[in-house]
This record gives sequence, structure tokens and C-alpha cells, in this order.
Amino acid sequence: MNRKMKKVNRYLSGRWMKKPVLVLLVFYLMSCGSCTNPLSEFIEKLVYDYGDTGPAGGTIIDFNYIKGSWYYTEVAPAGWYLGGDDPVAEWGGYSTFIDVTSEAYGAGIENTKVIVEALEGLSETGRAAQLCDQYEITHDGKVYGDWVLPSLGTVERLHHMDFQVEGIFMNDNYWTSSEVDATMAVSTIFSDSSTEAYEYKNVPCRVRPVRFF
Repeated sequence: MNRKMKKVNRYLSGRWMKKPVLVLLVFYLMSCGSCTNPLSEFIEKLVYDYGDTGPAGGTIIDFNYIKGSWYYTEVAPAGWYLGGDDPVAEWGGYSTFIDVTSEAYGAGIENTKVIVEALEGLSETGRAAQLCDQYEITHDGKVYGDWVLPSLGTVERLHHMDFQVEGIFMNDNYWTSSEVDATMAVSTIFSDSSTEAYEYKNVPCRVRPVRFF
């Protein structure tokens, strides 16, 4: 079995993936037009596997097949913040309800943008979303600065993938970009049993950026 076929096999046998290859091929055929060899094209389009090094030097920890293309989630490399462990920071904006964040998978892109804007208005610095937004890394001659604080939906997915790519996150409480109210936001614990928690925004939790491509 070649490398890409092994990737497809792992994708289909993942804990969270329930769809058989036939269903995925149906979706592919609906979007690929006049494909002459759909299975071959389906496999060839898969570039990264769980645990592979991503374009920005981080780790690929999730991927999805949508409308004929693979989409990936890359976690910032270990030591991303000053070369040490994942930093701790407050969520920020304690007593201010931003009220525009979402828990949906991938929503961290928009969440981070609005949180950063709100925190700037409050003259706050060094908060979780700001650390992610300000992170920039050069890898293989290209600069990557499109990092965000992941939403709850993304973090929940990353928790499951962490069991396949061990050692990515610390066994600790991590912030998401999903808000609860004026004083609380959602965090999650990366352990054998991930626990979603409502945490006060002024309590420091771990931070790890992700990017989508």
C-alpha cells in the first residue's frame, strides 16, 4: 500500500470519521466534473496526514474533504512562544460582552478578529487572542501570520486528533475563542477525557494558535 493510500485508510478509519469511501467518492464526483479516474484523483489530492509537518512548520492535526478539495488545520509548532511551553494568558475583556463569537468549527478566524478589535478598544494587551493574532513564523522562506485562537468546535476536534498525534498539547486548560458572557469564556482540558469548562476571562489558561488552509 503506497503512502497516499495509507493516508486515505487512516482518514477513513479515524475515530470521528464515519463515512465510507463510497460516500466521499460520491461527494467528489458531484464536484469534480469530468473526472476520468475519481479514486486516483481523490487520493492524489491528499497532501498531508495526521502528524505531518505543515507548510508553516507546525503539525497537521486535522483535515477534511470538502467539494473536491482537502482542507487542513495546522497547529503552531512546539515552542512557538519564545521557545518555551505554551504560554498562559487571560482571555481578556472581563466585564465586557463582545457577543459576536461562535463555537462552530473554524469560527476562530472571525472570532479572533473581533476579539482583537474589542481588546484594542479596551487598551488591553497580551491576551490569548492577541498572542495568536500577533504570532508570525518564517518557514522555508515564507512568512505565515494567519494564526488564530481556535473556537470550541475546533478545539473539540483537535482533542480527538491529539490521541492520534500524541504530545501536541499539554495536559492543561486551554482557551478557545468562544465567549459565554461578559465575565466568562470557554476553555477545554487536553487530557484523557476532555472537559469543556466555563472559565472567568481574567483567569490565565494555556494558548496555542492554529491556522487553516
